Amino acid sequence: MEIFFDIETVREKEFRDPDVIDIKYGEKANFMPEFNKIVTICVWRYDDQDIPQRIVKNLEWTEEEQLTRFAEIVKKNVLVWHNIIWFDIPFVAKRMLKYQIDIPDELNLANKKPWEIKHIDTFKVWQMGQFWAPWNMDLVTKYLNIPTPKDNIDGSKVQEYYDKWRLEEIIEYCLKDVHASMKIYSYFKEYKLL
Repeated sequence: MEIFFDIETVREKEFRDPDVIDIKYGEKANFMPEFNKIVTICVWRYDDQDIPQRIVKNLEWTEEEQLTRFAEIVKKNVLVWHNIIWFDIPFVAKRMLKYQIDIPDELNLANKKPWEIKHIDTFKVWQMGQFWAPWNMDLVTKYLNIPTPKDNIDGSKVQEYYDKWRLEEIIEYCLKDVHASMKIYSYFKEYKLL
């Protein structure tokens, strides 16, 4: 079964001082699990009748609880998302290591050959063999005339929303991202790219 997911991340408190981290790592620090934590993992899947089902974190769950539950959800499933191979899966796996959570085989990409990875990365499909292609999902949705999930908030504003404790809006944004990835996936399937 395909599981569609996305994560939203924010900087850990001890790494908020830009003089400490940003000087050495620059903008890359915003994407590194060593300095950031997951605030939400949003998951969608289709049921047996092809009806989307939403599985989303409870606002009371800690990052460790989310990761533990996610580890169970992903077992024996194919994951689908935009740029999951280079960002989301490694980020999630490294955060699991922090909490000593066993990394399910589906999330352990270390030492795997590309043909051993069964997940569907819509970014890799969008590359179509091109060495470089825009990785931005917003651009892909606009190009394919799919409604963009970036209407009120985008990834650059998640930290600001988190600092103001606007968690419901972060989750809603994350869910919109997942829904958009489902539409991209369906589009690619329709045109036999998957």
